[in-house]
Amino acid sequence: TQGFFSSDASAVVLPNGSILQSDSQSGYWNYNVTSNVLNYVGSCPDMNETAWVKMTNGCIFGVGNYGGIAVHYDLAMNHWVLDTSSTPSGAGGGDDQEFLLPNGQVFHVGSVPYTAIYTPGPTAESPGFFVNGPQLPMDETGTNQLYGGESPGAELVNGNIFLELAPNGGGASGGGPCYFYEYNYLSSTFTQVNAP
Repeated sequence: TQGFFSSDASAVVLPNGSILQSDSQSGYWNYNVTSNVLNYVGSCPDMNETAWVKMTNGCIFGVGNYGGIAVHYDLAMNHWVLDTSSTPSGAGGGDDQEFLLPNGQVFHVGSVPYTAIYTPGPTAESPGFFVNGPQLPMDETGTNQLYGGESPGAELVNGNIFLELAPNGGGASGGGPCYFYEYNYLSSTFTQVNAP
């Protein structure tokens, strides 16, 4: 489609098999896999270097504007709902990762030393609640703060979150030295683990 450009952008597969795709700036698109057609849907906050996550209520949660705004997309109403334009410090920085926890909350890791936890509102049209989560750990010397940044992470079958963390943000930022941690959402603690 002419005019579409995507870089460091989010995408999510919808229940009907189509793909909702950010253009990484201020718009979002729908790609119909069957007809091979990409259509502009509308505007949204800046979604550059962020992640979207499907929630149990069918909505899609994301943190935009480099941590400055939290929104969720209501599929039934086909629009974005503002959760807050005053996000907690744990949401800042961009390079975000979002993980849906077994309890229905979203665990957020970005380029700051804190995490954030999002709880959906009572209905799809209601704003949710976004608060600071636990601070990310220090390195093994206790002198360097670890960050998520562009480091990878994955949700484990037990619901815990496996993270690569580094003093400079890791991943594409340069990465070394990196440390591996498992976040236990029930105890809100980080445990250092061996490299996979």
